[in-house]
Amino acid sequence: MFDIRTIQEEVLFDKIKAARDEETANEIVYGDSKKLDDAAWVKATMKKMERVFSHDELVELRMRCQCGYGMDEKLALVQELYDAANSMEEFAGSEKAHHAGLFT
Repeated sequence: MFDIRTIQEEVLFDKIKAARDEETANEIVYGDSKKLDDAAWVKATMKKMERVFSHDELVELRMRCQCGYGMDEKLALVQELYDAANSMEEFAGSEKAHHAGLFT
């Protein structure tokens, strides 16, 4: 359903490309980070951004980035899961929630 990492990569790539260029975006977002797990990818990507952009540029990029992307779909999914659950355990244990990456 939702592949959060792919969404983050695409949105971040587009924002960096708009701020600099495609080569910089490719190096920062993809570079040698494809094999990293999600947490390590985020950390490595943020460090690369900090080496390239000024503090003010970083603030602007992060404010306009992925956090709000697809919010309507995410909210609809959470509402659907909530409506279908009879307890917190059922909500958190939902196969659909796990498949969407909401819980690990």
